[in-house]
Amino acid sequence: SERTRLSASALGLIEELSRQMDTRFQALSEQLFGTTMKLCGRANKVFITRGVNCLTTVITYSHVPEQTPLVCNAILSDPSKTMRASAAKLLMSLVSCCTVPELNSHMALVEKAIAAGIVDANPDARTTARQTYEIFVKRFSDRVEQFHAGLSTTAKKYLKINDKT
Repeated sequence: SERTRLSASALGLIEELSRQMDTRFQALSEQLFGTTMKLCGRANKVFITRGVNCLTTVITYSHVPEQTPLVCNAILSDPSKTMRASAAKLLMSLVSCCTVPELNSHMALVEKAIAAGIVDANPDARTTARQTYEIFVKRFSDRVEQFHAGLSTTAKKYLKINDKT
């Protein structure tokens, strides 16, 4: 439809702005990130895929750590399973691409979102949360023990964490 083509053009523009502006895009992310993220909760898979790809590009090129609370809160409390799965993918990108100092102020929320994603009802969200956990362990090794202590027994079981370690 025309609406689909128009949204594809708009998302393409956001991606290109992010690539060209690098971290200077952070100023625009306040207006564009949340609106684009709403596409990720739609029923149409084309919109979801385009929205996630666009925001992943924004995270990769522009490092938008200030959007971490928005992404984490979607994982923690959004009723839409597609939104939670999409937000889990975006969190994985944030944990992978943002520097440790950029994410430090959001780590408690990131840990809470990873823990919630690991036991999410949506299998896609769970799989992505496990992948995010693996990245988290490598990048934030000093916080792993504390993170494990706060996990539910179900989450520990899913991650194959032995309580004795």
